[in-house]
Amino acid sequence: MQATFHLHTSELNDDFFASLKTFTQNRSLRIILEITGNDKGNEPWDDSWEDTDGLDETERIRRNPALHADIMRSLAQADAGNLIEVDMDKILAGVPPHEAIINRPMEMAA
Repeated sequence: MQATFHLHTSELNDDFFASLKTFTQNRSLRIILEITGNDKGNEPWDDSWEDTDGLDETERIRRNPALHADIMRSLAQADAGNLIEVDMDKILAGVPPHEAIINRPMEMAA
């Protein structure tokens, strides 16, 4: 599993680390630190950022109109409660996602 967090140094506090510990469920971690901004406040997700070779996955998605629209539709479905529940232990064990489904709303049934 991989997760990317975009935050400011002021957000590196006990609450963040407690959330990270809960999120990772006491698993081994590899933490790679990348400083993305400067003292002028530029961040890689600002429109002023021009280094496309250094874009992270979130920024690449945001700059791809079709992919961004797909993700925004998915977020709208999630906000409406149309979520599929999966067993993460099965996913982490390598089971295909469709075999890890616990609950699927009727309107999303395949």
